[in-house]
Amino acid sequence: MMNIRFWTLLGGFFATFIPVVCLAQGAVELVERVPTGTINWTLGVITATGISQPSRPALSGSDQVSSQALNQALSNAYETINQLRVSNCSTLHELFAAKENEYQQIKEMTMAAEVLNTEAYPNGSVQVAVRVGLSGGFAQLILPGTIRQVEPIKPLSPVTSAGPASRTTSAEDLEAQDEPVAYSGLIVDARGIGLKPSMVPLIVDESGQEVYGPAFVSREYAVQNGICQYLRWGDNLPDSYRVSPNPLIIKGLRVIPGSCNQVVVSNADGSKLKSSSLHLGFLKQCRVIIALNGSEIDPVD
Repeated sequence: MMNIRFWTLLGGFFATFIPVVCLAQGAVELVERVPTGTINWTLGVITATGISQPSRPALSGSDQVSSQALNQALSNAYETINQLRVSNCSTLHELFAAKENEYQQIKEMTMAAEVLNTEAYPNGSVQVAVRVGLSGGFAQLILPGTIRQVEPIKPLSPVTSAGPASRTTSAEDLEAQDEPVAYSGLIVDARGIGLKPSMVPLIVDESGQEVYGPAFVSREYAVQNGICQYLRWGDNLPDSYRVSPNPLIIKGLRVIPGSCNQVVVSNADGSKLKSSSLHLGFLKQCRVIIALNGSEIDPVD
């Protein structure tokens, strides 16, 4: 009883830390539908429902029927969580089923899911909907240990024989330096290449050099907000709070054969990201959107 109460409270705690996602006006969420529930890759939540009918008229709408519906909803949520792609094509079940302690914690977190609503129908049946957030404690548990805390990145000041460069720079000097554009975030156009969302994406250039992935992010941002946000492609994406006001937009050329979410971009686009240490700052903060066309993943109705 104590254990159930603890995880119920903990589940409520995690539910309160489902991130508030600021979408650009008209942005369309990406929702993957599986037989037991849905995975909302934009908001970072899974939802599931359960329905129970009374075994006899006297039980219509009773607590017993509601409890049965809740248990079914939680069971469906757990099945949905198990189908979540974590890294590449590997599902949560494939990665954690052999890790007894972690797998049990995942189950207990799911069983303490937030109840979204309970609806009783005239025929006496009851339907319950539940939600599990993929950020916070859940992400802390399932994200790879290789994702670590990254210290703030400080741009290096040029040093001359006379000492550190002056803090004041003339307009003529700025023009002569031809500084690269400082971007505020990254949008990867992954339409039409067969990408499947996962919690740990990877972006490489044509030479196989990692452009974005676990090595670039700081764990606290990945745990709170996800390594990236998935959205359906639209002209308003640059206005998204996650990447605005001046995101770099690059095109995904293809998915690495045999993978689900390892995207190849051009060497030129990879170089743009590497052109300034300032860009490492927004990558560290996971200010990245991967946009799909919705052909493989269903948009919200």
